[in-house]
Amino acid sequence: MFLNPKPERWMYNDCDPGAYGRALKYRAACARDKRASARAEKQRDRLFATQQRAAQQQAQRQTRLQAKLEALRQANLAVKSYEQWVERITSVHQECGETWDWTDVARAEPPLEPTRLSQREDAARRMLDAYSPGWFDRLFRRVEKRRSALAAAIDAARKADSTAYEQECSEYAENLKDHLAMKDLSRRILGHEPAAYRDAIDWLRPFKEVDGVGSHLEFSFPAESAVAASFLVGDNTVIPAEVTSRLQSGRVSVRKMPIGKGNELYQDYVAGAAFRIARETFALLPIKIVLVTAIRNGLDTRTGRVADSPILSALFDRDTMDRLDFVQVDPSDALENFRHRMRFTKGKGMLPIEPLSLD
Repeated sequence: MFLNPKPERWMYNDCDPGAYGRALKYRAACARDKRASARAEKQRDRLFATQQRAAQQQAQRQTRLQAKLEALRQANLAVKSYEQWVERITSVHQECGETWDWTDVARAEPPLEPTRLSQREDAARRMLDAYSPGWFDRLFRRVEKRRSALAAAIDAARKADSTAYEQECSEYAENLKDHLAMKDLSRRILGHEPAAYRDAIDWLRPFKEVDGVGSHLEFSFPAESAVAASFLVGDNTVIPAEVTSRLQSGRVSVRKMPIGKGNELYQDYVAGAAFRIARETFALLPIKIVLVTAIRNGLDTRTGRVADSPILSALFDRDTMDRLDFVQVDPSDALENFRHRMRFTKGKGMLPIEPLSLD
């Protein structure tokens, strides 16, 4: 079937001589419409393809941007983690717990003994006394029921007062026990009893925050105004094996830690831990001298065997410690203010020593 057959002249009779021309014009118009429709369809296809490519390119740009931002975030996180760890292991000497004044502890007043009160019962009784039946209660004959409920509330309030008093008595007993124990401990500490020094360390635990930089703290008390402390320090693995830094371009640089820089960081780490132990000891006890010895489990080059070897021993005195600004000092350099033993080279790090003694 032909929708638009080419018109032939014989199809038209002589009664309408213009019909053939109109047929030709109609056919030409249909052809133009078809070509225009085809061009419009191609334009729509091209526009759709262009929009699709633009959307894909935008999605790709967004993906690349997200990847770049994530890489930057990870880089910043890596740099921050490195800097925080280095800061932590080299600034432990800057902090210290509270200073104990054992004279004030000895003079402290005992806790106040609780007084039995009846506040809740009195309030409930006032509510009963102030109760005045309204027309609603009288109408529905609820007066006695309301009075009974208020009376029961008095009994409940009395029990609540008793429970609160018993709890206060229990807390008072615990506080009084602690108070008496602290007074006894302060008396013994002010009397410079070595056993009291150890009890204070075991009870108050001032070195719990130093566990991250040292372990196995041991104390001895060779004199009434002196304490000797030793601790096992971590080996060189506490120092990062790589240096992580941010370049001006925003990229992260990761390179192997130079041997000299790593050894210097380890020296600051050990010296800072020794200072922190001395500071905490001075803050806790009324003593004048603290001998701190840092011990490392590692290769002893003198014997060729793995053993616990002292690598730092320092004799700290209270007067000199009080003059130092621990926020500003370099812990390794600050050791020069005290008698100490330490063998260090940038190439080999900290070497075994013969520790000091209080004898």
